[in-house]
Amino acid sequence: METERLSKTLNFMRTQLLPLGFSGHMDSDRSLHVLIYDQRTRKTILETAGIPFSATCGKAEALHLVQRLKRDIDEQFIRTHP
Repeated sequence: METERLSKTLNFMRTQLLPLGFSGHMDSDRSLHVLIYDQRTRKTILETAGIPFSATCGKAEALHLVQRLKRDIDEQFIRTHP
């Protein structure tokens, strides 16, 4: 059941980040590893590990994480394109 819920949560996050590519997996019992990339070029846009996360998190928690990831992408873009 936990695996199914995690899969649905990651798929939800994937759709929220389109048109970017998204890959996510648990890197420990309580943290997530995320890779966000350009689907056309396969260039990594953001990769981060150790994000506090529960395999049983709900949609609201997942959406909050997506918003955080989008902010991180924006901040990274601003730093690299002054």
